[in-house]
Amino acid sequence: MSGTQDAVRLREALTIVLKESAGLLLPPIEDSVLVARLRAACTSFRDRPRLTPYELLSFAQGERFEPAFRNLVVEIFSDKKTAFFRNKETFAYLGDNLLSLKTKKTATIWCAACSTGQEALSLGITWRKRMADSAQEETGTRLAVYASDLSARAIKTARTGHYNNFDVQHGLNVHDLLGFFDEQQGGGFWKAKDTLLAHTTFFQHNLLRSPPSFLPRRLDAILLPHTLQNFDASIAERVIVRLVSLLAPEGWLVLAPSEAEQYGERLFSQPVENFSDRAPPKGMLSRRAFVYPDRDALAALQRSREGTQDMSRQTSSPREPWMQTS
Repeated sequence: MSGTQDAVRLREALTIVLKESAGLLLPPIEDSVLVARLRAACTSFRDRPRLTPYELLSFAQGERFEPAFRNLVVEIFSDKKTAFFRNKETFAYLGDNLLSLKTKKTATIWCAACSTGQEALSLGITWRKRMADSAQEETGTRLAVYASDLSARAIKTARTGHYNNFDVQHGLNVHDLLGFFDEQQGGGFWKAKDTLLAHTTFFQHNLLRSPPSFLPRRLDAILLPHTLQNFDASIAERVIVRLVSLLAPEGWLVLAPSEAEQYGERLFSQPVENFSDRAPPKGMLSRRAFVYPDRDALAALQRSREGTQDMSRQTSSPREPWMQTS
């Protein structure tokens, strides 16, 4: 078998693994990059750094349904790009309309694909600045952020709150950096202050599975920008259905503008501007505008959860059903 044929079969095998495990699409990368990444997974898993593409394929297929190897492959091929205050308009809108509510005791927000934590900490910075500006830190709205990611390594970094100069230079101004982070001895690294980390509960989570029991079921906002673009479209739509079911009636689902445009027309009834005196940034979708799926579609989705059929494929391993319930 030629090297080109090996690479094609390898790409096909990885496409199936990523979709079944996490709903992800295989990134559009060169064969050489694909082989290098999978070789890194094999090296970490079984100390096999010099496998040919054909041997990599055989190894991947042989280990494919072993959870530890499957998770490692997903980890290597998942997108972990993030930054502080990515989509600044969204944080400003949440700060003005959610984090300063006087009628709520606690604002609850889930960052459902937080990567290494910058998005979650941006919410904490926004809240603390709003409370300081209004002198309401002791009496105003409290903030509870739940932040999860598919990557165990990313969550480990997020929990420590450690970032290098490159990380903090993406989205943080000098005032926020000095106010909410401590420079580590030797320079070049920064650690989020404990008062900032205290707002957030970090945990590993696969969006194809039911949320953990400790997550509130009437969330004020769920942030998932720049994530569904990496998903199979049919699975992404079902993820949205699940997430919206966790929102409070006045809650918001936050996607990237391109993602909101792709799924908003089908899943949401009317422009979100109708529900606010001030138009929210593009990418914010109102729970009140959610209209899909209808009862029959919801019933079908429930039946799929109760069984073992894979919604992303007609057949699936019973050890890895689509969108598990636990």
